[in-house]
This record gives sequence, C-alpha cells and structure tokens, in this order.
Amino acid sequence: ITLKQSQLVIKSNWLVRRAEYDLTEQAQKILLFFISKIKPEDDDFVEYSVDLHDICDLLEISFDTNNYNKIEDSILMLTEPFVVEDNKTVYFFQWIFGGEIDKNTYQFSFHFDPRLKPHLLHLKDNFTQFQLKDVMKMKSKYSIRLYEYLKSYASVGNIILPIKELRKVLNIENEYIVYKDFRVNIIDKSLAEINRFTPLKISYS
Repeated sequence: ITLKQSQLVIKSNWLVRRAEYDLTEQAQKILLFFISKIKPEDDDFVEYSVDLHDICDLLEISFDTNNYNKIEDSILMLTEPFVVEDNKTVYFFQWIFGGEIDKNTYQFSFHFDPRLKPHLLHLKDNFTQFQLKDVMKMKSKYSIRLYEYLKSYASVGNIILPIKELRKVLNIENEYIVYKDFRVNIIDKSLAEINRFTPLKISYS
C-alpha cells in the first residue's frame, strides 16, 4: 500500500484548472491511481492494467461483492464525458476511452482518451504533481478536487480566486447558494482535510 501511495499523479495545469466533472470521492481516487500508472518514459498511451484487489488495498477496503460493485460503478463514471472550457472552445473528453474486466483474474485493462495525451504525457512545465497518499485519507470529493486545484498554484503562494470560479471548479454552482453555507460546508471542511493530510497549508480570507 505504501509503495502504491507514493506514486505520482501528474496533470497539466490547464486540465487541473479548467476541467469540469462531478466524480465521487472513490471515483476520483481510482482515477488518480490510474493516472499514476503512466510512466515518465511513455511516448504514447498504452493499454494499462490494474488489479482490482490493488484498488481495494489502496482504498483500504475489503474485496467483497459490495465493494466490487462500487468499484465497477466508479470505473463506469470515468467513461462518461466531461468538459474543459477554454476562452474560445469547449472540449469534450473521457477519462477512460475503453476497457474490460477479466472476471477470472479481476484485472482491469483500459485506455485513456487519446485526446488527453498533451495533458498527461511528457509534461515539462505548467503541470501539477502530487503523491497519491496526499488524497487517500480524504473523505470529501470536494477536498480532493480543491487540493489538486490549489496545488497547481503552490509555486505562486497567494492567489485571488473568484467564488464563481471556485463553484465551477467544484461543480457546485447551484448548491449552497448562501455564501455562509458554501463556506462552512465546502470551503472550511475541504481546507481542514487539505491542511491535515497534505503538504499544503492553506489559509484564506
């Protein structure tokens, strides 16, 4: 488990900051585990393979029928389209472009969406990286998403972030409409987990 959790997740800042998707806490952790399987020397996406037992180990859950079904549901979420909106263009991607589970060995073989190559392969600048272990203890899906977003600005130190943009990043534009509710239930709870489990120490006003 320790070895797996030390694996690096690397994404382009463009993808981290602009992608709009709504994944559960478990689905996000599984996605980041999949991304960590990409090797620095990979010139192209290959067919990646993971053992579903390893996913359970990583999540620190037992491998049983109930958890297997939840993992399958999470993987299915990763095949659904998500949006990245740029200044003049709206892009549609899928995290997982295709895959299969061998019911005898419980190996999941999959391909990433080839259009994600510029944002996951051979990144030399303008990228965000962190260890899997930074997010594995988090209980909130908002904590994970906010962490990678703020991590992309770690070298900057201080940022001014419009609330509207923050809501968009967290895909929560139509919930917790009253700012106090948004602050207490989303921002404060997420930052508490980020400050507890990750190298980042965040404060805000």
